Parts: sequence; C-alpha cells; structure tokens
Amino acid sequence: MKKKSLILLSAILCLAAVLSIGSVCAFADTDGGIGSALLTVTGSAAVHAEADRCSFSGSIHAIANDMNTAEQKCEELAKKIREAFAPYGSVQEDCSNASPVHRENGYNAAKHFTFTTEQLDKLSEIRAALASAGLTCIDGPTFRCKNDEEYRAQALRQAIEDARAKAAALGSTGDIIGVEELSCYPGCWGCRECEAKHCVTYTATVRVAFAALPNNG
Repeated sequence: MKKKSLILLSAILCLAAVLSIGSVCAFADTDGGIGSALLTVTGSAAVHAEADRCSFSGSIHAIANDMNTAEQKCEELAKKIREAFAPYGSVQEDCSNASPVHRENGYNAAKHFTFTTEQLDKLSEIRAALASAGLTCIDGPTFRCKNDEEYRAQALRQAIEDARAKAAALGSTGDIIGVEELSCYPGCWGCRECEAKHCVTYTATVRVAFAALPNNG
C-alpha cells in the first residue's frame, strides 16, 4: 500500500512540475513500479536552409467554335510554353480539359502545368518569358531544397535533443525508449535567423518517452 502511495505521489509531483513550465508538454505513466514509470516530453526544433530550387504552376486557355479546334490551338500554345521554359528547367503537364463556353457558343480548352527550376536568380525573366509565350495564369513560386530529406532529419534530431533537455530539466535520468514524429515539414516564410534571399524553414515536433520519472528523492 505504501509503495503504491509513493508511486502516485511521484506521478503527482511530476505533473505539477510540468504544469508550472508552460513550454513543456509531458505526462507520466505509472502502471508498473517506479523503475518502469514513464516520462513523456514533447520537443520541437526549426532548421533554416537556403532554397536551391522552386516550382510554380500555370495554365493556358484556347477558345474555338468546336472542341477539336480548341484543343489543337491549346496544344500549339503548350508547345510554345515548353520551348520558352526549356532553358530554365523542366515542365510537367498536370492535366488538360475542354468544355463548352458558359453562356456562349464554342469550346474552351485548357492545360495546367508545373514548372521547376534551379535558376532562382532569373525568376522575373522566367515569368516574363512564359507570359510572352501565352501563359495566362501563374501561381507561386514555392521554394524547396534538393537535400530535403537531410534537412528533415536534422530538424527531427534537434527536436529530440530539445525533448531530452526538457526531460533533464524535470529531473529525469532515464534512457529514451520511444520517439514519435508528430510533424516535420518545410515552409517558405521568411526568418531572421536565415540570411538567404529565399529561405526554407524545416519545423519538426516529436514526442519522446523516457524510461524513468523524475527523481524526487
């Protein structure tokens, strides 16, 4: 009976410590003896990297009296688009469609593309070239890194170390027995920590379980 009371007291003290530190997310599990009790802590980290590629999307449209002619005109436009972008990177045709023009006679044919380039210093030039070739809509760009997996792994490792530091602050001396990735994704928003013109921030959050509760004496 005394042993169970000590276990519950230890758990209560641990949770009280957690509640007093707003930035630490943790919980205790006391389904066994004190030696098998768990401390679970959430860690997070952000890794900033200079973007070395970007992608953006765009579309073209062609209208004609019949669907076949509209599609042919659209394909001619598509050829010009591919030729205009060839010096800068790769083009992927995502989809194409043709449909009657709403409230008018004729058909509208459209194609949608994704453009990928590593020439980030020529984005204005690229947009102008595509517009001259007939691209009617441009969305983006979205910046990315070729070493995407490397930066994700780095962010996850730092998030685990953040969790380890928080657990140590709570008094835990146990080993890590489990790690759960809650999120890890890149974002293109600017940041003061990154001096690059086009910065990608990889944000990671993990939940880490430690083998022992804090030592409360």
